Amino acid sequence: HQEVLERYAAEVRQHLAQSEFAAAQAVLKKAGQLAPGHPLVLCLEQEIRQSAPTAAVPESTPSVTSTTDQRKAIAIEPRRYPVLRQDNARFLLAGLATAGELLVVAKPLVTLGSPRETDVDMPIQARLRPQHALIVRQTSPGPNGETHRLIPSAGAFVRVNDATVNEGSSVWLTHGDRLQIGPEISRWTYRRPVKDSKTAVLEQTRPDGAVATLSGGITVRRVVLLDDELRIGRDREQNHLVEVGFPVSRLRLVFRSGHWRAVAERGALFINDSDDSDEAARPMNLPAELVLFNDDQNLLAGALQGERQDYTRTLRLTIV
Repeated sequence: HQEVLERYAAEVRQHLAQSEFAAAQAVLKKAGQLAPGHPLVLCLEQEIRQSAPTAAVPESTPSVTSTTDQRKAIAIEPRRYPVLRQDNARFLLAGLATAGELLVVAKPLVTLGSPRETDVDMPIQARLRPQHALIVRQTSPGPNGETHRLIPSAGAFVRVNDATVNEGSSVWLTHGDRLQIGPEISRWTYRRPVKDSKTAVLEQTRPDGAVATLSGGITVRRVVLLDDELRIGRDREQNHLVEVGFPVSRLRLVFRSGHWRAVAERGALFINDSDDSDEAARPMNLPAELVLFNDDQNLLAGALQGERQDYTRTLRLTIV
């Protein structure tokens, strides 16, 4: 079925590129009949909703809601997320000394799979199925405030905290969960360090573990599942990523009104050589270069506390 599904996916995206929404939905219906609840079918449903927000997916389309009772709880709700174009919903963030290079994926549906598959959001360098698993960001929280669910594709081996996730089922993810996506080397830790934020981070903590591999041979050990915003700062409190010696107290990366914005707290920020330290500044388009500057007061305060702080740091955001 995989080759047929991939052909259907290409047809759907071609129709969407030409604003042929009815034709895209017709192809989606065929894909749903072929493989109900398949991660790729879920992705296509969401792409149609994002591209044509006024056109609902036909009720007769088999989806994750028509497979098992367990999956009824993870039905994709109508679009309530900011509209992210395909050319800015996934990018590489480089220039962080502590965290290293990051893959940032700003989608409610994130596919994990083989790097040989072109339509995978998080390609992992391991023996995986083309579309191995799906992480779904829910609009309604789980029983304990959870945000994401993990769904394996048909025949895919997935474990959470050493317990196998069976085909046709799913599991809520909580902070600190250990994920095994395929073989033993593909182990990741799910972290949601800021309780009031739905943004989460997947980390490959094994030195010899499988990494996410992007085009051009770029490898990353951390993948950000971005929802409301990404916060990078000097301390662990209320930050998704901790960066030692960061020039600013906190950098907030936010998607608002169809554009990205970067906001620096207790420091200065230049975007593509323009002063954008004010939150009301112009929107930021990708790719972008962010130059962060410390100020004398922060440097002095840090020195008195024995804390080393950089005067400046350059971050680069590149579409991948």
